[in-house]
Amino acid sequence: MAPDLFLVDAPLELKGCAKSKDFRAQTSLRFRIAGNRGGLLLPQLFAQPEYSLLEIFKSVFRHSWHFEYLLPYANGAIPPHALLYMLVSSTWESNLRFLDARIKSISFRDLRDPKDSTNGDLHDCREDLDALRTAIIETLNWVPVNLFEYYDLWPKFCPLSSMRHPIRNLERILKDADILQSFLMDTFQLLMSSISVRDSKLSIEQAQLSNEQALLSAEQAKRSAWLTQLATLYLPLSVLTGIFGMNLKEINDAHVPFWWSLVVFAILLVCTGVAFFGLRASERRTQRNDALTVGSVEPKRRIAGALKSAV
Repeated sequence: MAPDLFLVDAPLELKGCAKSKDFRAQTSLRFRIAGNRGGLLLPQLFAQPEYSLLEIFKSVFRHSWHFEYLLPYANGAIPPHALLYMLVSSTWESNLRFLDARIKSISFRDLRDPKDSTNGDLHDCREDLDALRTAIIETLNWVPVNLFEYYDLWPKFCPLSSMRHPIRNLERILKDADILQSFLMDTFQLLMSSISVRDSKLSIEQAQLSNEQALLSAEQAKRSAWLTQLATLYLPLSVLTGIFGMNLKEINDAHVPFWWSLVVFAILLVCTGVAFFGLRASERRTQRNDALTVGSVEPKRRIAGALKSAV
């Protein structure tokens, strides 16, 4: 059979539709052969960004045995409404396989290192899966009665054929979609767990970084303390140099003995030591008082909390 059996229009392009992340527009094509007012829905292939009848026919008749649908009987071709239901069944089969592969790819691969877009991808799959289930339920509710009799005759006239009953195939797709929906909900739970693990890792890394910064700050404070102690050590010498370096007559012309500088240095050293250790003692006393204050307040808080619990 020739590969160019079907003549269809080019892929439909919706140039006037605004594309938004919050709105996923999909084209629908319906045929007035079903029992409902809207007609039979021929869905868009989820794997294609645009609605294309050519891609639908290519998806359905990609294998040679699919052409058995066209001539199931020796004395005639398939009726149009039976062909359309067969196309609908096969297209929903392709869409279910696409969703199954996409959801499992996200669940088994992307969830190992989830990104910000992973949650949106799962919600897109949930939306497509819900659209699939809703459309199949609508299709099954409005199937013409004579189609069941027509499809039931296929095994009688073609006993060696591998053709499936399109209506029963839709029922099977609906059951598989329910199973896939449960798997999708489990994937959402795994996503939440993966995000929690990722956030925990980030918290640990931030804690380690904070610890390193604290150690660096402590090292800098230690160096500053050493510089302060060194400056304190040279403070008496600086004062002594300042005193004997003054341009005063009593110092420059009096021929002061050498031991005067030693006496003044000793006095300055004692004064500096007294001031230094006095300030340290005052600081320690303040810290001790603060610790005693906190220790006395904590039991009172515990007693108050116990009384509230008892009440």
